[in-house]
Order: sequence, then C-alpha cells, then structure tokens
Amino acid sequence: MAALERTAPVFFINKNLPGVEEKNVAVSEICQAAERTGGFESVDGAQKIRGLWRLYPKTEEARMKLLTGGLVLRGTTVMPYDTNPFLLRPAGNETQIEKPTTKLIIGDIPMSCANEEIEKWLHERMKLATRSKLIEERDRDEHGKLTRWKTGRRFIYIETPETPLPKSATIGIYRASLYHKEQRVPTCSKCLSQGHHASTCGKPVKCRQCLRDGHKAGSEECELTPTTPQPPPPPPVEEPTTQPALNQAPTCTAKQTKITFAVKERGSKSRATGGTGKGRSRSCSNGKRKPSRSPSPAPLQLGSKSARVNELEGQHTTSKEPDTTNTDGMAKEMETAAS
Repeated sequence: MAALERTAPVFFINKNLPGVEEKNVAVSEICQAAERTGGFESVDGAQKIRGLWRLYPKTEEARMKLLTGGLVLRGTTVMPYDTNPFLLRPAGNETQIEKPTTKLIIGDIPMSCANEEIEKWLHERMKLATRSKLIEERDRDEHGKLTRWKTGRRFIYIETPETPLPKSATIGIYRASLYHKEQRVPTCSKCLSQGHHASTCGKPVKCRQCLRDGHKAGSEECELTPTTPQPPPPPPVEEPTTQPALNQAPTCTAKQTKITFAVKERGSKSRATGGTGKGRSRSCSNGKRKPSRSPSPAPLQLGSKSARVNELEGQHTTSKEPDTTNTDGMAKEMETAAS
C-alpha cells in the first residue's frame, strides 16, 4: 500500500504516559499538549493502535520541536520516539518489517554520564540494533503516576538478540547492569532442562534429588529419600477412678442406699414389712456393708394405743391394793354406834 506524502509521525507508548492507569488519554488531550510545544495548528491528528500512539505533525519544523522538547502531559514531560519502537526499518529499504523487540534497561551509571556515549557503546561494542533513543527513567509515586524526578536508570528499545545479553558490562570506567526479559531462561519442572516449559515437554520426568528418570523427588523409588521410622503407638489412656480418702468414711446417699428388712421368728419366717429390726442391712455403692443401728423408740403420744394400755394397767394395779382409807372410816362408825 502506497503511503501518503506527509510528515512522518512521532510515537508514544501508551503505558508510559502519565495517569493512564486511572484515566485514558484522549486524542484532543494529546493533540493540545503537542500544539503547546509545536505551535498553534501544528498537529494534524493522533491515533492509538494496540498501545502505541502516532502523533502526526503538519511540518518538519513542528516535528523537530516535538522530538527535542517533548510534550507536557498532565504535568509531566514525555519524550516521543523518532520511529516505531516495535518495527525495524532496514537500511536502503523503506518497507517496514515487523520483528520482535525488547526493552533494555541500563543501570548503575551516574547521571552525569552522557547518553550519547552509552548509545555509541551499544552500537559499536555490543552490536545492537536500536529502535529508539536512550530515555532516562522517571520515578513513579504510590499511585503509579510518573513524577518529574529521574531515577538514574536509562532504557532503550532494541531488536531482540538471538542470545541473552550478559547481566553486567563495562561502559567506560563504570560497571553497568543490563536487563531484558529474555535473560530469564525458562526451566522445565518436569525434565529439569532449560529453554521450555513443562506444558510442552515430551521428555520423561526427572527426580530433583538423584537426577534419575522415571520418578519424582520424595517418592519411594528415589534412593535419596530419607526413611523416617514409624513412632510406636501411644499407650492406652486409662480412665481415672475416684476412690475415697483414707481419713474419710464411705458415705451413702438416699438413692444409692438399699435397705433390706429381714425378720426372723421362731418356727416361721415372716415377710419383711419395712419395720425396724436387727436383721436390716445396708449396702453402699462402693460395695462395702455399713452396720446399721437400731433406732431409738419413738416417744409416746397422748391418745395413742400404747398410752391407753399403760393407763389401764395402772388402774388394775390400784384396784388390787387394799383401800386403807375406807377401813379406817368403818371402824370409826362402829365405835360411834357402840357408845
């Protein structure tokens, strides 16, 4: 498809714009910010395609102002990319070929070191195909918004290298740290090999302890699995039995006491009627016999049968005794009659 004759756009990565986590950036907002840098009516429009903003200036002069001065968006200065950071334009060919890219983060270098020296080192010493200029990283606040303060780290988009870069390298007199996501080589948890995941692995499982195929670590087939002896079973727990104290006599409650009356008579056995007798015995819950005491006789009450019997016996005894009072009276009468 033939391209229209117009000024080349500048590019912004959407996730690097300030405040996109809370509110998306609108076309009018980014165009107004660009015209504050490039001048009134210097921008033709903007569009976002799969996370990448394309800002179209009308003239080359406005484009150069944007590349050198950036644009102030939501209080933060954002620098654009000269070319598409996700596409590679080979030399001598205007056709854009899509190739994988990655973000290279460079750290542990003082901020006083010039970015041109770092870019020169990346091209000449590391032989890397860069997709963008070297950009200084800015700090984010607790809400994820970009601030105006720099962290000292730089990042640049490069063509994904065939082999991962070393994690550190010497740039001038400094030992710089290098990081990109391809440095994290995946390790298969099944065969313990690098370069693929267990979901796509067709090799047999390998033990992490003995490094032999056919079993997992911790299984009984592994020779290095420690065997722990089984502990002996705990002794049976005996329920405690309550025994009375030595200085305390066994007590029996009314519900636990069983009273048996036995009355023996000479020549016959009478049925127990619940009366008091010497044959009564008590059995307690603890299995011991407690000697019973014969109860004291109940006091006599007036009007009872026993009191009436005693009264009659007293009258019978009185009637048998001679009445001395009447004899003395008869003798006196006889003496009076004779005189």
